[in-house]
Amino acid sequence: MIDPDTQTYQGSSPDEVALVQGAAMCGVVLESLQFGEVVLSVNGEKREYKIHEMIEFDSDRKSEITIYFYTFSNFFVIFQYRF
Repeated sequence: MIDPDTQTYQGSSPDEVALVQGAAMCGVVLESLQFGEVVLSVNGEKREYKIHEMIEFDSDRKSEITIYFYTFSNFFVIFQYRF
């Protein structure tokens, strides 16, 4: 969730917040995250991704997997976070 007053990301864990802040330092800024859609600003260019599937963190796997669909070029992006 992005706090509308401070424009800071409020994540479910400190690790998640650190990943979002680190990406922003590299030019990939989280603009919005809502209703199965993520909007990123990549070096100033806005890109919309649909969340296709999300496999929540599991203590046995020690990871979370999210599959996004990039609407403008018809391909899937897969992210896996290991903790």
